[in-house]
Amino acid sequence: FAWRNTCFPWQFVGRCLHWQCVGRCFYWRCALRYSHWRCVGQYSHWRYVGRCFYWRIDKDCSRRNQMDFDDVLGEVGSFGRYQKTMIFFFLLPMSFFNAFMMNQLLFQVVVPDHWCHVQGRETSGLDWDQWRNLTIPRWNSSTGYSSCLMYQLAQSEGTSRNISHSTQTQVCSSGWDFDSSQFEATLATTNGWFCEKAIFLQHVLALNMVGNALGTLVLPHIGDKYLGRRMILRISLVIYIVFTVPQVWISNASLHMLLRFLAGFGNHTYNLVPYVIVLEVIASGRRSLTTALFYGAWTTGMCFTALVAFLVPHWQYLALLSCLPPLIALLLLRLIPESPRWLISKGRVEECIDILLQIAMTNGREEVSKEGLRESLEAMSLKQEEELGIHHVLRYPRLRLRTILVLLMAFCIYTTYGVVLMGINVMPSNYFVSHFLSSVFQFPSNLTGWVSIQYLGRRNTCIITLTLATLFCITASFCLHDEWALVLVTGVLKLCFSMTLQSMFILVSEIFPTPVRSSGLGLYLVFGLWPMAISPYILHSGTGTNFHYLVLTGLLLTALVSCILLPETLGLSLPQSFEEAEELGTGRPLIACINHWNLHRYTVTPSDDTELYTMQISDTETMNIS
Repeated sequence: FAWRNTCFPWQFVGRCLHWQCVGRCFYWRCALRYSHWRCVGQYSHWRYVGRCFYWRIDKDCSRRNQMDFDDVLGEVGSFGRYQKTMIFFFLLPMSFFNAFMMNQLLFQVVVPDHWCHVQGRETSGLDWDQWRNLTIPRWNSSTGYSSCLMYQLAQSEGTSRNISHSTQTQVCSSGWDFDSSQFEATLATTNGWFCEKAIFLQHVLALNMVGNALGTLVLPHIGDKYLGRRMILRISLVIYIVFTVPQVWISNASLHMLLRFLAGFGNHTYNLVPYVIVLEVIASGRRSLTTALFYGAWTTGMCFTALVAFLVPHWQYLALLSCLPPLIALLLLRLIPESPRWLISKGRVEECIDILLQIAMTNGREEVSKEGLRESLEAMSLKQEEELGIHHVLRYPRLRLRTILVLLMAFCIYTTYGVVLMGINVMPSNYFVSHFLSSVFQFPSNLTGWVSIQYLGRRNTCIITLTLATLFCITASFCLHDEWALVLVTGVLKLCFSMTLQSMFILVSEIFPTPVRSSGLGLYLVFGLWPMAISPYILHSGTGTNFHYLVLTGLLLTALVSCILLPETLGLSLPQSFEEAEELGTGRPLIACINHWNLHRYTVTPSDDTELYTMQISDTETMNIS
């Protein structure tokens, strides 16, 4: 073979060897010994400890010909003033707005206490309580009045003494009266979606979530392949505004549900895309902190939603008010540049250079030159490889199994989280206070989740939080008649779910290889969002009983068993290829409790200034470098 600046593989099947050269960067792996060795550039150092070689590559080596985008980002500044501005003035406001836009729907579909409207009270001389006692049957002394039945009345003259009722009941024939102490109007009270039509409210939530999942599957793909991050974010925001405003005046059930489906089409896109834009210009060591801040802004937005709904207790005004954040975001996007990673992936080098120079100027890196960036980016653009599809994971047994497990976990976790999130609708307490308190419980999870992921590990955090969630889900089934105990238990459940979702997001990103990492994350989210559409049906299938908590317990146990079978990725480098992803976690027993304090027993962790690669070789083996 000849030394070339292109990528060529060489494999010797007999000894299971694989060797690959990319420019001056080459990689050698022996599957028999589970070892690997890598050299980058000319300025490298190695040391020998026992039977293990540690190969150290200094960060400040000259590697112009094989620089990746992270190296270029390091030159212009990967966590300077520019990145901090993007986090605090773009990412966090977008997360805050998105939490309000998505959660305000829960206040629109509330069904307040209601009972049949019976004509004749005005001429009866009775007050509301007396008239209701006379005309509305009770199910029993504890549950109160019937919501859908009324007594058949017999009335001769217009006085109360001439009014009587039989024991026979009938369905409501003149509409409903409802408790307006908390809400002036909801979808149910405005459209009369009570009793047999109450299922329409579940359809609204389900179709909105189906649109959310379908949009998450389609819009990011279109953005990645054709339009770019910023343009697809604009489109998703416009979709929300265009299909939300007409909902206020549409009372036809079918048309209203169609608008809810279309409005939900961009829901998760305008939450995910800002996160991706910022994450692509952030140093790898700061991504966990950025994720914690992102979830913190979301939690703040959930609390803010309860306050706004309390001040604006009319669903139509609340829906119109939810269109204000996307209008602000559209104005804000005029100041946000396109993702430079996406630009270089499309060969738009000059546009990428302009944005990187802007980043360097903002971060005070005046020594960065346009010519130097052009040299690096043009070489990088020429080395762009053909993208592999997510279906490629099916060729690798371990990676295939792990993909199935994370998708199964997404189904179980998001379904359970959806039921708990929407379960506030069946809490017999002040709706705004209970929603606010259950949201506040998520604040500790942002900090504890970050610390736990960093020190206890990704898988261990998932196992602990899923175990706690299972126990508290069982506890909730015994708290149905104690409203404040149920609020407390639900709040703890949301705390556990928030930590689980944080750790799973990082775990999934570290399991999938670079060619399909974003596709894998998108697929994980889609498998989580689709089942959330059935959450309202699970919730209301056993209203007043512990049925849905039994279903949730089974789902959580399934997720817990699946999590145990996943590898712990704490301290491991991100897999660059499908082969590396297949061997991820090799040498780490599933029964081992790997954490920050015993990590040195299972892996070599790179320091901040160096990258370490290890190769197991015998004492008699030699290594020649030229």
